[in-house]
Amino acid sequence: MSKNIILRLANEKDIDSVLELSNIVADIHGKERGDILKTHPRHITKKRFLNYICETNRFIIVIEDSKKIVGIMLCKIKHIVDDNKFKDNFVFQIEDTCLYEEYRNKGYSDKMMNMAKEIAKANNCQRMEAAVWNFNKSSIAFFKKNSFKEQRIIYECFL
Repeated sequence: MSKNIILRLANEKDIDSVLELSNIVADIHGKERGDILKTHPRHITKKRFLNYICETNRFIIVIEDSKKIVGIMLCKIKHIVDDNKFKDNFVFQIEDTCLYEEYRNKGYSDKMMNMAKEIAKANNCQRMEAAVWNFNKSSIAFFKKNSFKEQRIIYECFL
């Protein structure tokens, strides 16, 4: 990891880099689960990106190395209130995370996770969640390494 690392929230100028990285996620998901996922040119649209950076409960964490965005983490805060099942609370949800292959397993994701935890705590979140596809063994290992515990399993059956 170089010494020229910057960790920050995304802004409008980051749109192309964020869209490119999010498409890596979409390609992986589409390749592995093309049986249920739509084929789409953009995992995140420009409109969705702009909403993310404007909404107070959504965050796109970016990590730069030598002025190049090399990773992203898309997050949101979910406020659970008056739910029949769950206690009232704030949950910090990690929706997507992606790093260029050559930057993986070098601590970049850990830096983004630490920032996510700081944002979650600052926004009174009691816990964090991340939904991960079963085929994504590296993401499962990453979340386990960062103290995430398996919460539930979703089974499917094709008819």
